[in-house]
Amino acid sequence: MKRGSGLSCWSLLAVTVFLATSTRAETRLGIWGDLRYRFELSDDERAELAYRHRLRARLGVRAAFSEFLDTFVQIGTGDAGDPVANEQTLGEAFSSKPIWLTLAYFDWRPSVADAFRLRGGKMATPFLAVGAPNTSSDHLDHSTSSELIWDRDLRPEGINLSFKRRFDGDDISLEPFVHTGVFWLQHRPGESDSWLFGGQAGVEIAFDNPVRLTLGGGYFDFLRIEGRPLLAGVERGFGNSVSRETGAAGQSTTLYARDYNEIELFAQVTVNRRASIHGQFVVNVAAENDNKAWMAGAWIGDHSVFVVRYEFRWVQPDAVFGLFSDSDFLGGGTNGKGNEWGIEFNPIEQMTVEVTYLYNKRDLFHEYKYHSLQLDLNFLF
Repeated sequence: MKRGSGLSCWSLLAVTVFLATSTRAETRLGIWGDLRYRFELSDDERAELAYRHRLRARLGVRAAFSEFLDTFVQIGTGDAGDPVANEQTLGEAFSSKPIWLTLAYFDWRPSVADAFRLRGGKMATPFLAVGAPNTSSDHLDHSTSSELIWDRDLRPEGINLSFKRRFDGDDISLEPFVHTGVFWLQHRPGESDSWLFGGQAGVEIAFDNPVRLTLGGGYFDFLRIEGRPLLAGVERGFGNSVSRETGAAGQSTTLYARDYNEIELFAQVTVNRRASIHGQFVVNVAAENDNKAWMAGAWIGDHSVFVVRYEFRWVQPDAVFGLFSDSDFLGGGTNGKGNEWGIEFNPIEQMTVEVTYLYNKRDLFHEYKYHSLQLDLNFLF
């Protein structure tokens, strides 16, 4: 990393604080952040037992210019070459860790149409994902728990327009929602860019009893991906099909071998906000085979005290875009199946202890065993 990268992030955060506190007297300023310490033990039958200590630190500023307009800027640890890595591994001769810009977006809710919401910039994933409520501080009004399509640390860059409105009846309430977005994947000077268009719609149904039902679906179209070099400078396809091209000078370039037009369906039933079952199915209609994925899970407990959760996933190689999917399942990417168990409890306010165990099988044909045990200490402020 260039020496000025971290300084630039801190400078941007400082400028945001200064503007928010000096340009308008009525601007409200808030600071939030989190720290996570993780011990991770992984065992791949094709490699030696490995362990590492990892640290994630994030600090953000929210400037509320009115009840309808906010801006968010966040800096944090991460890896410039990995869009779903917000952690740094400890044990590199006490070296300093790089800091990057992880969030920077505006959030506008028009006063004349408050059911709509417009966001622009680098933001948390705006699409709903069923599963256990997400306790991270992403400043979104829904969970981003299941990571079958999107890793929860992914920060898309573009424009998002959402709609959400609640309609109350005598014994039932309906809350339809729509989330759309256009996001830029790769700028390529002199040729067409790669980008992502996504849309999602559904409804949350709350009955007079403590049962809540969520139903929905979505479509995500990755444009100008097939036949293009791997994104973010990575050297592998994260389970996706790839091909190689040799240039005139003899250099080899790895390319995506398939396009990704993903259709998803999802459902969740929650009882009294203390127990839930959920499921999700995805098919990549741009691929003729190896193009399906599904997951099913459940959780029970009180998220302010103690929660137990379980999830099973089965993911074919080209069902979803591997670079953006869960970085923990299978060690990252697609082409595998397996279980995930988790226990989460809060010993004190604003502190969460989480234990996660993954028993997966990489490569649906060979089924190589992969185990991972993670112990997380999370601190929110």
